[in-house]
Formats: sequence, C-alpha cells, structure tokens
Amino acid sequence: FGGIVADDLALSADVANLPLLLPLAGKITIDLDHAILSRAGCRRAEGKISTDALVHQPAGLPWSGPQLEGSVTCAEGVISVPLKGETGADSVA
Repeated sequence: FGGIVADDLALSADVANLPLLLPLAGKITIDLDHAILSRAGCRRAEGKISTDALVHQPAGLPWSGPQLEGSVTCAEGVISVPLKGETGADSVA
C-alpha cells in the first residue's frame, strides 16, 4: 500500500512554530476521525480543524479576528482544510 492510515488522531501545535509569512500567536488543533494518505496523495480524510491565531492580533495589527474552524477533507489528492469564522463585525474565509 505504501501509505499511512490514521484513526482518531488529535494534533495540536503552537502556530508561532509554523513556517508562516506573518508572525502569529495561538494554537491550531486538528482532530482526524480517519485519514488515508498514500504516495499518490490524499485518498480520504475526515475530521475537524480549528485555530485561534487571528484572535491574538495577528502580526501585531490593531485588529482581532474570529476563531477559525473547518473540516479536513481530500480534494483531488490534496488535503483540504478550508477555514471560516465570524465575529459580530468581521467574517473571514
């Protein structure tokens, strides 16, 4: 098979440790119910992802955004993690 199968996997990381273009603070959490990854790419992924990175004034900007949440899926062999969130005044996708 040459791949990875993951069931009931929970991952959490500090976003400050991720290679991002803007300095961010906060956590990212991924709860995978089931995933199959092979050399050919993502075959199946089911789970949830969330981050509070925009809540902590990203890149020192005088703005705080919403908590972002989304579903982990596969799209054309690639892991897809679209995130969305809303506050009373802001909407981010």
